[in-house]
Amino acid sequence: MKAQIWKYEIPAAGEFEIAMPGASQIMSLQIQNGKPYIWALVKPDFVKSLRKFVAVGTGHDFEVERSDKFIGTFQMGDYVGHLFELNR
Repeated sequence: MKAQIWKYEIPAAGEFEIAMPGASQIMSLQIQNGKPYIWALVKPDFVKSLRKFVAVGTGHDFEVERSDKFIGTFQMGDYVGHLFELNR
């Protein structure tokens, strides 16, 4: 089965969901044109499901569980954000 790399814009802070094909693998988190994005290796023919994330700024409180996965850190001027996938 063929795969593709897809890009998803993410909010700089807060919880959100993204519909991604099943078994998608997040490859990278970076800033492009002043906005945060993730890039994922996907199999476009797989059924999409919602995946939950939270972006939080340095020094901000948030709930985290052992099963949550750290994706990466991004910088936007003086703001430094950190992205986690929520696996609750």
